[in-house]
Amino acid sequence: MENLIVKSLKEKEANLLVQLDVIRGMIDDELRKYSKESTPVNTVSQPNRLPKKSTVVENESVLKKFLRVLKENQRFMKVREVAQVIVESEGGDENDWVTKLSRRTKKLKDLGKIVKYQVGASRTNIYWGSPNWIKNGHIKSGFEINPDSINKKGANPLSDYDL
Repeated sequence: MENLIVKSLKEKEANLLVQLDVIRGMIDDELRKYSKESTPVNTVSQPNRLPKKSTVVENESVLKKFLRVLKENQRFMKVREVAQVIVESEGGDENDWVTKLSRRTKKLKDLGKIVKYQVGASRTNIYWGSPNWIKNGHIKSGFEINPDSINKKGANPLSDYDL
């Protein structure tokens, strides 16, 4: 019985940490309006950091493409961002790549190759990266998400607390 309580409390703690990150990001957004010296939390320090063009590797599996793009960009990315990099370097339809990559996330996660980082409650704000890039539920410096990729509507940290 105690294990269920502890597990439930740990899940709530993890959700609160994500909400805290979102609140910090919202504070940073507001501060940026008034000061150019503000640095966002868990987002890249260089605004508009675009994904790097990926190296084309012949006969590479979708799993390896996914991991290679993350490694080359050295940051947490959305599946769509990864797909855009692949389309730019190899061609194809972006939505087809999103589907292929999305289907592989569970396998890569189960293998311990990637971890999920979610901003807020929206499924549109799910990012993937290396387990080595995260510590205690927070993204390590240098591996932050692109702040321009956050869906602000889905990042409301108080959405679960409507009265």
